Amino acid sequence: MSKRISVLSVAVVWCLTGGSASAGWFTTDEQEAREAFARGRYQEAVAKFDDPYRKGVAQYRSEDYRSAVESFSRVDRDDVRLAARYNLGNARFRIGDYEGAVEAYESVLQEDPNDRLARHNLALALSMLAQSEANPEEEAPPQEEEQPQEKP
Repeated sequence: MSKRISVLSVAVVWCLTGGSASAGWFTTDEQEAREAFARGRYQEAVAKFDDPYRKGVAQYRSEDYRSAVESFSRVDRDDVRLAARYNLGNARFRIGDYEGAVEAYESVLQEDPNDRLARHNLALALSMLAQSEANPEEEAPPQEEEQPQEKP
């Protein structure tokens, strides 16, 4: 009986103090991050995602492109490596780093030469790079129609 009370006491204390670093009683931070992302609460998702790819996507969606560049640059998972490079190009484009965007899109096309969106965005980034080199004093952000295309 005393052993049962001890186990129960430990369980109650564990629950009341939040247990481990877990997000909730029955959910993990990863699950809560996915839920926040699905509901469009990207900043909340960023704070809970550990995976650099998922964190980068949430940062991109919350328009924190500089942080997204850092996160996408750290991705090493094979299953999302190519998508991370594509998104790295988009994030670099959004902050006006057209040279970096060109580099990212070219690396995607080296691995998948048939990627039409990467080819489109590469052409757009090359055009913006040429414009910025021709008029270095003008740093106007690209118009909405000049933004890179995102993959679904």
